[in-house]
Amino acid sequence: MEKLAIKLTDYLLSKDTISEEDYDIYLYGFTCFLEISISFITCFIIGIFLGMFFECILFFCIFMPLRSLAGGLHLNKFIHCYLMSCLILTGSLLLVKYFSVPDYISLIGCILLPIILFIIGPINHPNRPVTEEENSIFKNKTNIYLVLCILLSIILYLTKTSRYLFLEFITFAVLIISSLIPKLFPQVHKQ
Repeated sequence: MEKLAIKLTDYLLSKDTISEEDYDIYLYGFTCFLEISISFITCFIIGIFLGMFFECILFFCIFMPLRSLAGGLHLNKFIHCYLMSCLILTGSLLLVKYFSVPDYISLIGCILLPIILFIIGPINHPNRPVTEEENSIFKNKTNIYLVLCILLSIILYLTKTSRYLFLEFITFAVLIISSLIPKLFPQVHKQ
């Protein structure tokens, strides 16, 4: 990924599209863009392959905003993060596809697990320190999103959309695990 980002950035530099001073910014931008694009494309392929494209979309609509706001475990290398993300998505979708729990259990989980996320609060990563003010903003946004997710789970429960309700429950469980690992095993969370 990094080699392709370097080639793209070098190309722009050779065409005088960017300056030497902006090189690192463009390199970082291309690297992030390529990594995120590859991850999303792969995950959507997994969702399509499993016949669960809409479930894949729901997973991302819940997981991505909360993960980016609340933080949690970060792996050192893109390939590790990529493989873990694919594994988590595949495992979550397969659980929903082949197992079920009563709707009331999913609903209880979709109410209790966000409360646990609220209590845990945002998890800082050593590579991206945040100020108290930023942490407060992240916490407020996370809390708003958690309330919206709880409302969604109530709607899914009332409309008897068991599969999506169970997926939301699993997604919250994954978020809790991701948030607890850095607290319980700080050595894993360091660079």
